[in-house]
Amino acid sequence: VLAVGDAEFQKKCLGKMGDVAQEGRTVLFVSHNMGAIQNLCSKSMLLSKGSIESIGNTSEVISSYLYENRQSAGEDLETCKRSGNGKLRITGFHFESEDGRELPYAVSGEPVYFVLNFTNFALNPEDRVSFSFGIHDEKEVGISHYYSHFSNTYFSNLPTVGKVRCFIQEVNLSPGRYLLSCRAIGNGNLRTGEEFDWPQIFVPFNIEQGDYYKVGSTMLSSWGPVLIKGSWTITGIE
Repeated sequence: VLAVGDAEFQKKCLGKMGDVAQEGRTVLFVSHNMGAIQNLCSKSMLLSKGSIESIGNTSEVISSYLYENRQSAGEDLETCKRSGNGKLRITGFHFESEDGRELPYAVSGEPVYFVLNFTNFALNPEDRVSFSFGIHDEKEVGISHYYSHFSNTYFSNLPTVGKVRCFIQEVNLSPGRYLLSCRAIGNGNLRTGEEFDWPQIFVPFNIEQGDYYKVGSTMLSSWGPVLIKGSWTITGIE
């Protein structure tokens, strides 16, 4: 029902579901929209091939669903083919909230940390490392790449096992499924730097609907992968 309605219709439907649930009645909501499920449901059931996979807290069930999707896509940053000298290895990727909780997805318009786990095998304390992640669509076409040194940030004296976090104040991607690439270089720039690790793999991740424009509707953030927000003015022309 929600898929065929405009933004205002969907907003009314979701609001009515919430009202009915608060009156003490049970609402059965079936969807692949993780954001709507998270907002509406306190408990969730994951179905697969006609069988119940899990029942429980919504956040845990969503995490299980997304984890299974990543595993079925063959994602494994630890064991994939890679290039680099092996001094450092990127071993995992996930999202985190501002208070450090691991998240199963990011939400359009909301703050989030992109987090890369790593193992330091043979870096010298003075080695300067720039981490990066790239965002691609499902056809593996690049949308954006961001290295820490683009913001004049290199890391030295790395721990043996750790994680590097990149804070995004406002996710400007439309809802959908994307692919992430990652890399670690150092002691120079993209042309002259030392290649520490470059996993030859794309890691799938999800962006869920959010009120990106802060106008009370989550359904406006769906035209193209990159969302734009600006200030509009009008003046007369003499």
